[in-house]
Amino acid sequence: MSTRRVVVTASARGSGGAKGAATDSSLSTRFSKLKPTPQRALAIARDERRSVRATTSSNNRAAAIEARRQTGAPVTRGTKRGGARGGSRGGSRGGARGGSGARGGRGAGNTKKKASVHDLDKELDAYRSKDPKFLQAELDREIEDYQKTREAAAKDDTADKDSSDAADAAASTSASAE
Repeated sequence: MSTRRVVVTASARGSGGAKGAATDSSLSTRFSKLKPTPQRALAIARDERRSVRATTSSNNRAAAIEARRQTGAPVTRGTKRGGARGGSRGGSRGGARGGSGARGGRGAGNTKKKASVHDLDKELDAYRSKDPKFLQAELDREIEDYQKTREAAAKDDTADKDSSDAADAAASTSASAE
């Protein structure tokens, strides 16, 4: 890397120099007027590229996470295979003792509980409800079942009324006969 040498003369300082000398002769002003060296220009361009790459990477990661959240896929960190990268014992694929990396460690990762019948039915209904034809048929079936139970309840009520009316009539005739 090349260095620049700055020479400050007495006349440029403004102290003891000729009248009319520049009064803006501070070092910061002078350094701001200097053109960057080629190495410095390369470093600036490299830093800008890194910044753009980091921003792009961050935006891509955010978009991937959002897409996975919408589809219900798990949001993972690290490489495609084997989880997060790392050279330590805990950061490698299999992990340390009891770790549950891509290859399983020592069996600590099998903690998934069994699904109940209710959970399975709920999942199946959610899957089937994606199809509009199935959803319409299911609603039609539910309406028909409701109508049948309503008609059956109405018949039972009328039958109960008829039997209670007959019992009332029989009671009144027996009371009048006495």
